[in-house]
Amino acid sequence: MNAAERVLKGIQTRVASFESINDINGYFASDLMIEKVRDIIEQLRELEDSVKVDDIQSRLKTIREDAVRQLKDRSELFVEGENTIRLGTHLFSVNVQALDLTTVMRDGDMCLHLTGTNFFEPIADERLLSMDDVSTQEVPSENRNVYRGEYLAYQMLRSLGTDGLPTAEAMLKLTDEERLTIVQKFMGPRYTESYTKGVHDADAANMLASLARMQQTIGLLKYHTRARALGSLYWHSFGEKKTKALMTARLSGVGAIFQAFNDVEGKSQYVSEIRAWLTAFADEAGLFDEEYVDEAAEYLFAELTVGGKFAVGAVAHQMAEEFRTHLKRNDFATAFEESVSAVHRDAVSCFVLLRNWVQAFVATKDDSTLSDYIDEISLILMPGKPDGKQFIDGKVDDELPGIVGSHPVIDGGTYHLNYNRFTHRLDQFGRVIVPRFNDYVALKRDIVESHREDMRLDEFRPRVLTSFVRNRLLNEVYLPLIGDNLAKQIGAAGEGKRTDLMGLLLLVSPPGYGKTTLMEYIANRLGLIFMKINGPALGHNVTSLDPSETTNAGAR
Repeated sequence: MNAAERVLKGIQTRVASFESINDINGYFASDLMIEKVRDIIEQLRELEDSVKVDDIQSRLKTIREDAVRQLKDRSELFVEGENTIRLGTHLFSVNVQALDLTTVMRDGDMCLHLTGTNFFEPIADERLLSMDDVSTQEVPSENRNVYRGEYLAYQMLRSLGTDGLPTAEAMLKLTDEERLTIVQKFMGPRYTESYTKGVHDADAANMLASLARMQQTIGLLKYHTRARALGSLYWHSFGEKKTKALMTARLSGVGAIFQAFNDVEGKSQYVSEIRAWLTAFADEAGLFDEEYVDEAAEYLFAELTVGGKFAVGAVAHQMAEEFRTHLKRNDFATAFEESVSAVHRDAVSCFVLLRNWVQAFVATKDDSTLSDYIDEISLILMPGKPDGKQFIDGKVDDELPGIVGSHPVIDGGTYHLNYNRFTHRLDQFGRVIVPRFNDYVALKRDIVESHREDMRLDEFRPRVLTSFVRNRLLNEVYLPLIGDNLAKQIGAAGEGKRTDLMGLLLLVSPPGYGKTTLMEYIANRLGLIFMKINGPALGHNVTSLDPSETTNAGAR
């Protein structure tokens, strides 16, 4: 029965677009959706559920007959398409926007809005207001800081070698066309992320190729410089030596196990333990943002399982050498060494001082990207710096021309890709922003549904009875009279519209003569809200329907 209801809704929407009765009849005679309904009817008949069988058959027939009637009305009453209707000698504009409750931004506030009306009500839900940072985001894959082509490339980078995707090495051996085909196949089922074929797939394929090339050459430099600095500083200057020695012994022999068997669960246990140490250290020392803790834990695990040769980037190493040269050339080497020597026994104070020196040095350079390396350079300059350094001359930057999409991160069709910034920014986006946006959308949907039920909008949508027939009496007498009256009340369409709108239409007859049916038909065809009020149900104490007066009237 639920399946039948879904199919019937689809049929009703489909037949509303037909332009001739022959199209409607042909659709009901041959379309597979109609056959699906008939198949469901047979299944219910075999289950001896005659009530549901009759219900579905009746609704299917009603959809067909109503479609024919509406088509006939459109051809006989409507002029200039579906936006103008003729009642007698007057033309009226038709509201084609269905009555529904939605949300819109108005004057900086998220408001509930009844479509086709001037009803706007600011949402006062504190949960929704607390998610203001994602309120302007339109899709889960993109915001002001992240381009959806980046997000697609990032997801594929994380999935390389799994989920049927080739490894990074195999991906680089493919042609551009083959790589693009794989990207398109990957993005196909992700329709909620709103990717556009020919735009986001092409850009993601371009980015993915560059990311895969870097991944093959940069080794442990794939972890952000600040994350590596956090992990290295903690491991060599903080924490209990006995605990760290035990962890080193445990991890020294398991690196090959994780590589051979991809024991993700076992790895996660070690990483979680290291993360707890780093979190406590970051909170206590206050030297690093907590957003780097997870990546630092992954980095430390990777370092300790391959022998503990702590990675140092060539850029940071070169800048450290330039810093020393600069001090010697300007006779500041002695002052530098004396200031560091005064605090070298306190690792936190020493690192902060070195960071201040390096920040001042980097500020003299005309390169904003060097700010990423301040912590790593400071770590290199620390007294008693880590032994067994591994200098990696890997390239983590690339300029990608020919980017098709449009976003602030793209400069004139060129995209600057920094592996560390890219992965860190997209990891934060995927772990924090995307779930938060999805929660925001779900909460907003729940709020709208709740208010929609409270407003009982279904009661205000006019519905034409299936037995209603537009005969000569209606066409030649009632509709012209109603048209004359409505021209005074709401104004006819066109330049001749009256400005002194006024009047009242009063229909008087015994019960059952079709007054309500007729007006519901008029409201349906004009696309108006239909408010049906049962007079006796209001009670004797109600003397006004104005909301501002109803309470007082009831009290009297």
